Amino acid sequence: MARKGILAAWQFAVLSMSLLGSALSGKISTISPVRPLVSGLKDSDLPLPYEGDTVTAVKVSLDDSRVTQPEGPDKDNIIADIQGAGPTSWSISRWNKGDLAMRIAPRHRYAQSNLGIPPGDQGFTTSDPKDFSAQAWRPHPERGVTLASVARNGVRRNREGPVMYGVVSASTDSSGYGYSMTDGTFGHEDPSLDINVGAAGSVGESSIDFGVAWFPYAQGWIGGFLAARSSASAAATWLTRESKSPSLPNNAGEVVTWWARGAYVRLPKVDPRNDGMLLTIATDSGQQNSDTNIVSVYPDKKHWVLNVREDSQVNPGVVTVLNQWVFSFLYIPFSADGLIGGWVSGTDGSLRRSAGGPAVRRLGVGQYEIDPRLGRASERDGILLLQVADKEPAVLDALMARSAFLSYNYSGDNKMFVEARRVMAHNPGADLQTDAGGVRHDVPVDRGEDFPLVDTDFYFAWVDFRNPLSPTAGSASFSGPRSNNGAGFGLGFVFGLVGTLLVGTVTWIVLKYVYHRPRGGPSLVAMSEFGRDDLDSDLLESAEEYRFQD
Repeated sequence: MARKGILAAWQFAVLSMSLLGSALSGKISTISPVRPLVSGLKDSDLPLPYEGDTVTAVKVSLDDSRVTQPEGPDKDNIIADIQGAGPTSWSISRWNKGDLAMRIAPRHRYAQSNLGIPPGDQGFTTSDPKDFSAQAWRPHPERGVTLASVARNGVRRNREGPVMYGVVSASTDSSGYGYSMTDGTFGHEDPSLDINVGAAGSVGESSIDFGVAWFPYAQGWIGGFLAARSSASAAATWLTRESKSPSLPNNAGEVVTWWARGAYVRLPKVDPRNDGMLLTIATDSGQQNSDTNIVSVYPDKKHWVLNVREDSQVNPGVVTVLNQWVFSFLYIPFSADGLIGGWVSGTDGSLRRSAGGPAVRRLGVGQYEIDPRLGRASERDGILLLQVADKEPAVLDALMARSAFLSYNYSGDNKMFVEARRVMAHNPGADLQTDAGGVRHDVPVDRGEDFPLVDTDFYFAWVDFRNPLSPTAGSASFSGPRSNNGAGFGLGFVFGLVGTLLVGTVTWIVLKYVYHRPRGGPSLVAMSEFGRDDLDSDLLESAEEYRFQD
């Protein structure tokens, strides 16, 4: 009994010293591992515990070849499949045309019976906690940022008809079931992730391949979710009080400033043109109309200019309505560990700033080849995240971000083929047709929107399924978590002081009663020889036992 008590005291000292180190480095995480809370289920029916310690990504393919009518009764009979994911596994607990509920860390990675098969005319949904697809975590805006990109450069609807070009958003309004990252409960009530897939222009929802990546705040990433702008005079607010990195101010107005046609995003001590990339995505669900919003940025000297436009907007000077100015953002410093990415010049394909040694070249107007791993990357190895990062040349009365959207294809030779396009006005034309009398004549035809290729500067980041990027210590943290009133001592100071007292007290006890024990008692060296049965403290439980590894 005495031996266990001494060992527990020493473990407590070690834990205290670890806490002190975290406090002094400003890297204290207020997020601890979450365990699922559902009574009556075996461990094998629960998701893997959420640790929040790594970026994870997934590539999803969508096949609508069985759909006979794009807006008919079978429009949701879409085959969804996961082509690659990692290092944590993913599932999809609900989908129909244009909406997919992406979930993280399902218990049974290779037993997702809803994938790769026709789901039926209503798509797929479940509320059963024993369904493998729902035995996973719902990405929550208070735990991290989700980003997505279109992973196909155009697709013909139902394999026929005109080519559609995809756009994607990440709504925080999802009805797909799963486990809450905040309290471990099973359901679909709190904010969670739905990927919304659309086609640029007035087409509305669509089915186009995409990639998704999750960046947890607990790992040190800097980002957040903005609530809708309520009025022209309203200041910026977070979606919820905790829907941002702990090191960002509680007052969103210190980071985001609204202006007449957009926002300025300013991060402390960050030079937007040299230090890193700001990746964004619209979080509007698109329920007010059929459009998917597109977010563009331009890195100016002191901040990023940000604009939100509808995917059918042909006038680059016009933005969407105020109550749809909802988006999330993530800052990726060029110093991030394992980053393969950069800021590309649209006119010549050169890299303005980069990390990780990728190769980029411009193939033509709006077309770029990216080789992230120098011939060693396939679509099953990772995904590309893309972000327009340029100014709009057609707007002269204000500095606005470029009106364009991006997508990529795997080229088949371990490279990625990126396209940049914009929406042009309707293009009426004429077709030669033959009437009943055999006379050929011009018939006016409205060809709809055009989507020409366009040169634009852009950011890209490769997210590897095996070795994803991570924030370098200190590079993604501006300060310790702020107090509620922004004054006084922060949590880092408080925990540091408490940790110092604990370390001093416990160390004194160990030295007095352990190191100077009478002959025959355990020494500090002997403690390392105790068996596993003696180490019964939860402090030594390894999170790696619960985390899926390839």
